[in-house]
Amino acid sequence: MGFYSDDDDENEETDEEFVDRLLANADAETPSFVGLNEIVEAYGILAFGSRYEDAMKIVDMGLTLFPENNKLLAFKACLLVEFDKLTEAESLLRYISDEADKLPEFHLAQAWLHIKHNRESDMLKALKKAVSLVPDIDGKREHFLMGIGTSMIRHNQFELSVIFFEQVPYEYLCEDVETLFEYAYSLDNVGRIDDSIAQYEKVVRKDPMYDSAWYNLGLLYSRVDRLDDALEAYTNCTDISPDFADAYYNRGSIYISKMMPAEALTNLTEYLSYNQLRVEYMAYAMIGSCLFELGINDLAKEFYRFALKHMPKSDHVMYCFGRNLAWIGDRCGAAEMFEKAIAVNPHQADYFFSLGDIAPKGAGQAFDNYLAGLKLDPTNVIAWYRCLFIVSNILPEYLEEARDFIEKSKSKFADTPKALLFVEAIVEFYMAGNTRKAIAMVREVATSEPQVIQEAAQSSELQKFLDEKKIKAVIDDCNIEL
Repeated sequence: MGFYSDDDDENEETDEEFVDRLLANADAETPSFVGLNEIVEAYGILAFGSRYEDAMKIVDMGLTLFPENNKLLAFKACLLVEFDKLTEAESLLRYISDEADKLPEFHLAQAWLHIKHNRESDMLKALKKAVSLVPDIDGKREHFLMGIGTSMIRHNQFELSVIFFEQVPYEYLCEDVETLFEYAYSLDNVGRIDDSIAQYEKVVRKDPMYDSAWYNLGLLYSRVDRLDDALEAYTNCTDISPDFADAYYNRGSIYISKMMPAEALTNLTEYLSYNQLRVEYMAYAMIGSCLFELGINDLAKEFYRFALKHMPKSDHVMYCFGRNLAWIGDRCGAAEMFEKAIAVNPHQADYFFSLGDIAPKGAGQAFDNYLAGLKLDPTNVIAWYRCLFIVSNILPEYLEEARDFIEKSKSKFADTPKALLFVEAIVEFYMAGNTRKAIAMVREVATSEPQVIQEAAQSSELQKFLDEKKIKAVIDDCNIEL
């Protein structure tokens, strides 16, 4: 909540000062008298800020001063629901039901109970009744709706949160950056990323020192591939709060994706220095990757080993470690990591393909792993080609072996994978000399799954075939950019 203070009155209490004064009175051995309106206002501020224990103190103080007040009893029922004391809440609501039916707080407490019991239709009826009982004057109904929107976030009811926020005229949402932040948060959680970004941008324009808004903007910018904007958002976040550890971690991740290992290393190291209590051990693996990129291989291995010590079942870390070991030429070490990753998670095709690529035990090991990967992902055209090369060397004298491999592979699928059809076109073009058939196959692949052609273009092994004049004409005719 913002300040209620008027600019012309420097002595006006802020919300925080106001609730602190009432809480001090509630803790006093003999509380002094406090008006009911003040108690209700303090409860609203504390409940809106999710300070439920303090809100309960205020309500209990109010009930000592105003026993049997139905509004305060309804407040207490709402808080009991928040504390998961559902039986007590239900009992209290039954106790006041005859006289409290015209109180919006009574129906609000019932709505929260319905949420706890997964009774969505009853919850919506109770909320509709509660809203109808709030006077539509002086923004009271609008603020009540915003309070419901905020409460829905606590109950992970993000679609309903957005619905209630959007029943409020936008100028009311903009009155308070916290409410605007919560609206943006709900929009993100229902998949409206562009709308969420727009609202977070309004939050930081209203309050440029709102570190969490900058951080969330960084997350969203990253998700829509606006990486430079994400870096700027994370930088604003850490400029405001230098100990905002996760911002360094995410910024380091972006620098890794941008192939900037030195910058990534700086940020990941900062992350570890600020995050001693809740360490993300993946950061050690990411630092290891940066060190490999910088050629500091022995230290890189130590960081990876430390990460695996704390994440012994992380197949992803094993796989990344293996990729880096393969990159520096340690084929046996890489194979060991790939084999461990496969043992933990045998459902990732890339693990098998990578083991096939380095295969320290020779062509047989490579062939077996390529085939295992292709069972999981038959779209990998390079793996199909390498299997074909192992059985035939793409030489005409091995045409029978090549066609046998193609036919056996086709028999394992209801529909021939287009990546396999592309490789068959290579057999027809180079080994069988059947150019017309090869062209027809390439055209079929290019028309139905152009990404196969684009992936093939990433491989120097397949570039020669793509550069053949007649094949290139087909690809150009299909308007595929390589």
